[in-house]
Amino acid sequence: MVSKNEGNGSTAEAAVTEGLMSTVVPGQMTGHGRVLQLTNLDLALKLHYLRMVYCFPAPPAGSGDGGGAAITAMELKNPMFRLMEPYFPACGRIRRSSSGRPVLKCNDGGVRFVEARCGVSLADWLEKKKPSPHPPLSPEKVLGPDLSFSPPVAVQFTRFKCGGLAVGFSWSHVLGDAVSAAIFAGNCFRAINGDPPPQPRQLHKSPARIELPGAVAPLSDRQTNNMEDKTVTTGEPKKKPFSAAATPLSVRAVDTVNGCWLPAGEVKMESLSLEISGDQVEVLREKTLARRSFDAIAAVVWRSLARIRGASREPRTVTICKSGHQLSGRSWLLGNDQAVGVVRAAELSPAAADLSELAKLLAGGFSDETPAIEAFAEAESGGLPDLILYGANLSFVDLEDLPVYDVAVRGQRPVFVNFTIEGVGGEGSVLVLRGGGSDGGGRTVNAVLPRGEAAALMRELRTACGGLS
Repeated sequence: MVSKNEGNGSTAEAAVTEGLMSTVVPGQMTGHGRVLQLTNLDLALKLHYLRMVYCFPAPPAGSGDGGGAAITAMELKNPMFRLMEPYFPACGRIRRSSSGRPVLKCNDGGVRFVEARCGVSLADWLEKKKPSPHPPLSPEKVLGPDLSFSPPVAVQFTRFKCGGLAVGFSWSHVLGDAVSAAIFAGNCFRAINGDPPPQPRQLHKSPARIELPGAVAPLSDRQTNNMEDKTVTTGEPKKKPFSAAATPLSVRAVDTVNGCWLPAGEVKMESLSLEISGDQVEVLREKTLARRSFDAIAAVVWRSLARIRGASREPRTVTICKSGHQLSGRSWLLGNDQAVGVVRAAELSPAAADLSELAKLLAGGFSDETPAIEAFAEAESGGLPDLILYGANLSFVDLEDLPVYDVAVRGQRPVFVNFTIEGVGGEGSVLVLRGGGSDGGGRTVNAVLPRGEAAALMRELRTACGGLS
């Protein structure tokens, strides 16, 4: 058994302890031999991961059909076999084509399934883990170094002492954006509730990219570690030199860690998670004159970090990621469909600017770079540098319209939902997610920042909001 206890004041009793680890494959052979050709935007995001956690309370006393305590491990796991049938690419493994470009071989390798326990109640856990974003409740998986054995998706079920249940997901961004990940989580919960698997009109945003067998050469034992085709003799595919002037502002080339699809850490980073109530969000909107809560929060954080970092590191250009807002409006299950762009403060200093100026700039100054990122990746096809998006600049991720609380397990709705990003670069990222308050107006803010900035940002936000939890 593996303890996942971490710092931040947690105790041995509160440690999350992993138990059984297994693999869930499609209930019948589905994708075997097919290849999913990853899009240019997929590959630009390959070093990033989404971690999602949904916490459900214990069922009411005497309830025979309720939340997590009424469900056995097999009742959680068995529905996943059928669910993986339409999600067969999520059960695949990364390979390389003869050109060296990564593809997803749909070989029914399966997703990882982890059972875990926590020694305290859900309420105590949520209180003790502040202000960290609760990473031990989701699997800590990345792709590599042996890509042929690395599942792009992992699911963890954690039972609390009180009978509550946390369901955590590790989602490789190369598969799809936050909307794709949230749809997958929702389909998992519906499967547990006994609903049939989804029948999408198409599997991927780009259905023509799913090819029949023969697109990828088989691997020899010696080539497995580096995932090379037989046409490649040694090492990773050679990366062509590229012009920094041609690189979109929202991405940056980086080194990776020991063959893993994870950026090498340039600076020590730390995480911050906080809840902003609906009333506090209204205070921020009044101060910033912003129409949307995301713009109000981003304006306050942008100015605060500009002041914390000082003139030499003041972020004049920030990246904005806008995911699609409707779960039901998509006709496909997988794919990166978010808009990525930059906002530039060319004529004002964010540290000295009025909050309303920054909020206005965030709302109206978005310059979409999604086509430029795709064009850059296409131009570098076969020798695409390893890129990061989140943290290449100070990055703001807008998920506030994603209805993450509109799910249930056996009638129990989540009391807490959290999304975080792994693989963030040294400029940091700030993710804004819908909060769980009864009024629906609250927001959860998750930040990954250079060490030493989280506490200072918390002080700035408390001043702006009039107190934070």
